[in-house]
Amino acid sequence: MVLGTDGLWEACDLSGTMYGKERLFSVLRRHGGLSAAQIAAAVLGDLRAFKGPVEFEDDATLVVVKWVPTGEATG
Repeated sequence: MVLGTDGLWEACDLSGTMYGKERLFSVLRRHGGLSAAQIAAAVLGDLRAFKGPVEFEDDATLVVVKWVPTGEATG
């Protein structure tokens, strides 16, 4: 389960292009096999790389919860 504020997908780069939901979903798909912490780090890392030196104008909050069946815990 991923919860985020609109500050994630509405964040803009130097040219004014928004990060967008499709890019967010793409990062989530690529990293979905990782732990919740690693997924969050991948999204936030991609967002920072996208924005470059541009400051955030809105909050960008992200919560990732991953259910792991009993006996299959990961690091």
